[in-house]
Amino acid sequence: MEMAGLSEEAWRLIARDELGSPLEIYSPPTVLNLTIGIVALVIDVLIVEFTFHSMSPNAPVLAVFFLLFYAIVISIIGVWYIFKAVSDRDMRVVICTRGVAFLNGSNSGGFRWQDVLTTFYSAGRKKLSTYTVHCQDGRKFVFQNLSGIQKLAENIDVRVARAKQSLREHLL
Repeated sequence: MEMAGLSEEAWRLIARDELGSPLEIYSPPTVLNLTIGIVALVIDVLIVEFTFHSMSPNAPVLAVFFLLFYAIVISIIGVWYIFKAVSDRDMRVVICTRGVAFLNGSNSGGFRWQDVLTTFYSAGRKKLSTYTVHCQDGRKFVFQNLSGIQKLAENIDVRVARAKQSLREHLL
């Protein structure tokens, strides 16, 4: 995504928290999630349609129950992926020269590199990875469901370490 594509809200947050110039933008895999959800629902409909048309009237009740259970599970998965795509579509994490802007509806906020107390990266499967930033003032930012979350974590960790090193050198 281009920096020119940042919303007015993002620019206001970056200016308010004096985060500097935007360098990188991270966002959720909206198109991928939407595609997975739609494909799951289409496959579900096709399998149910094919099975009901090819099933004999004397089919065992257990087979029909299994088919309906399978259809419900696949439908739930498809709807969940579509819901995630729609609900996370405006989420953005913007790395700036002096900090990070996190835009997620009413949970928007930002922090500067020197505000970071600790960070923690929990590596699960790529989609289940979580990166948490604790600030010295008690705020906590939890990043998940983002494309490139490992790169985001490394980027923040390096910039925080540089800010702390610069502060130590300045104090000496």
